[in-house]
Formats: sequence, structure tokens, C-alpha cells
Amino acid sequence: EHGNLLAYLNKQQLARFPYMRKEDPRDHGLYRIYNEVINGKPISGYERSSNIVKRLMRIGEETVEEHLKKKQRFFRSYGTDQTPWPYEPSARLKLIQLLLDVIWLSERFSPSRKLVVKSVHSSLALPYLQRHFNPQMVLVVRHPADIVLSHKKLNNPDINRDILAHKRLQEDYLNGSLIQEIKKLNTPLEKAGAQVGAFYYIFARQLKDHPDWILVEHETYCMDPVEKFKSLYTQLNLRWSSEIEKFIRELNSSEQSGYEARRIAQNQTGKWKKELSADEAEQIRRGYSLFPHRFYREFATEPRKRAV
Repeated sequence: EHGNLLAYLNKQQLARFPYMRKEDPRDHGLYRIYNEVINGKPISGYERSSNIVKRLMRIGEETVEEHLKKKQRFFRSYGTDQTPWPYEPSARLKLIQLLLDVIWLSERFSPSRKLVVKSVHSSLALPYLQRHFNPQMVLVVRHPADIVLSHKKLNNPDINRDILAHKRLQEDYLNGSLIQEIKKLNTPLEKAGAQVGAFYYIFARQLKDHPDWILVEHETYCMDPVEKFKSLYTQLNLRWSSEIEKFIRELNSSEQSGYEARRIAQNQTGKWKKELSADEAEQIRRGYSLFPHRFYREFATEPRKRAV
């Protein structure tokens, strides 16, 4: 929603991480987003035309975040995206849609080649997307403490979006005793660890039903990015080239901060051990360890000792 007007328009009634069941209908904002993308509308929200519309309509980072927090408070009270959100498309939103429709008539691309879509915020809707669009799904996991550290350094509100308040998610994946343990968590880092734990617990359950989904561990790609990506391209039947290898090597040649993709890959693993205190790591572990784990089980089961 922050950078992408397609998401801003279609997620007015949805939480930041909408929870969807496989059988949920097509008459839904998330379906509309993916249907638009697959049929050739621009994916990125950062192109010049979209930025012009955002400036005209005064859609900034702060206004979007305030709307997200307002929805989060609503869903925390009522517990589900399926609760009717008191929303009617305003004249302003209708005007934004009209402007984008005009722009996209000229910018629409032809999705004749394989389309690769990256999403962080669709993570709780994977079976729904599988049913309606039948993509080849690739799940990327990373050490939970490194995920929380990254959110913390960027001051990213996604560190905790109350995903465990979803009533339907509770019905499908959580039992009463686990919900009570989650409610006992006090600190922001404990809750952040629990959010990552919930994502991974859900992923592990869904992978059992979808053995064709590809699982990628961030750390293994950091150790040998060229060979790992080359192997993944083969799995996905994508065309590998010397230009792609050059691009990966260039991204791996220097260090930048924020959301920039340029990193020294080998430096990205285990950063939490150096940059989090023992107490911070333990708080994350307490939240993460509430769930039965397939991923990073050693972190879930062993309290961290203070580094010398």
C-alpha cells in the first residue's frame, strides 16, 4: 500500500497481511490485485506516472500508514478481514482509479514471457492464490532474529501487524492453550518473534499439502548466490544468462543500507548475533518458540547466551 497504488486501491478493506482461505471467493480485493497484475498492468508503484497521481491525490507515506493503523485497530477489535469494514469507495478513490485506468491503457505490458511476482504481504493467502491463479510457488525463509533485526533497524511497522488477531487464522491453526500463551507476551520483540513463528508454522503446515512448492533458505543463497540462483532458474524453467550472473555479482559487490538490494551476501547471515543484545535475542526467541517448528528449530529450543 505504501508504494503501490494497485494495492492501495484494492486493500482498502484488507489488513496489511490479509488472511485468506482456499475456498474464499473471487469477489475480493486480493483477487483483483493479482488478476490485474497477471493481465498486464504495471506491477511497481514507483514509476513516474504513479508518483504523479500520488502527489495529486496527496497519498503519502504518513497518510497510508495512518490508514493501515486504523484498519489494524479495527481488525484487532473484530478479529478478521471478513468483518464488514465500514467503507465505501470515496469520490477521491474513484478518481484515482479513473486516472490509473487512463495511464495503464498506454503502459500495459504483454505478459507473454514468464511473470515473476514477489510479495511479502500475501504470505497468509498462499492456498487462495494457488487455487485461483495456479502459480509455481517459491517460499523464502530467513532466520527469525535476522528478520526482526531488519524490521527494527528500518523502524518498519510490519514488525508486528497483529496477524494473530485474525479469528479465522486462530480457528484454522491455533488451539486455545497456544492463544493464551501468545496473550502473555509483553514486549514488542516477543510479539515480533511470535509473528515470524506464526508465519513459519503456517508455511510448514501448507507445504505438507503442496509438495510442489519450492522452499528457499536465505542463508544458503547468501553463501553461494550465483550457483543457488542458477539452480533455482532451472527448477522454474527460467532462462539463465551471463547477464543475469553479472547482475547478481554486481549486487554482491558493495554494501548499501535501507531497502537497497546491493549487499555483500555473505555478511547477511547471522547479523543478529552481532547486533542484538542477548536479552533482545531471548525476547524474540520466547515469542518464536511458542510454535512447533520445522524452520530454525535450534533457535526455538535454545536460549541465547550473551556474546563475549
